[in-house]
Amino acid sequence: MTAAAQPQPTKPPLYWRALRLRHVHPNGWQRAVLVEGVLSVAVVLTLSDVASAWTLLVLPAASMLIVKAHDLLAGLLEPGPPGASAPARMQKAPPPEG
Repeated sequence: MTAAAQPQPTKPPLYWRALRLRHVHPNGWQRAVLVEGVLSVAVVLTLSDVASAWTLLVLPAASMLIVKAHDLLAGLLEPGPPGASAPARMQKAPPPEG
C-alpha cells in the first residue's frame, strides 16, 4: 500500500478542540446553532437596541460555558473507573460465575 492510499486520521472539529470536549460531541447542525445561531441572535439584539454591545461577547461565551459544563457533568455521570477511556467504560463487565 502506498502512502497516498493509507487512510489519514481525521481531526475532530474545531469546536470540540477549542472547548476540549471529551464526552459531549455536538453534530454539525448543533455546532451551527451554537456558534452562528447564538452569534446572530446577539447581533440582532444589539442592533435593535434591546441589549448592550456586551451581548456580542457575553452570549456566545455563555453558550460555550454551558456546553463545557454539560461535558464535565457527562464525564462525572459516566459509569466506570475515572480516567478510563470511553470504549473501556462502554464494555459490559463479564457475568459473575456461579
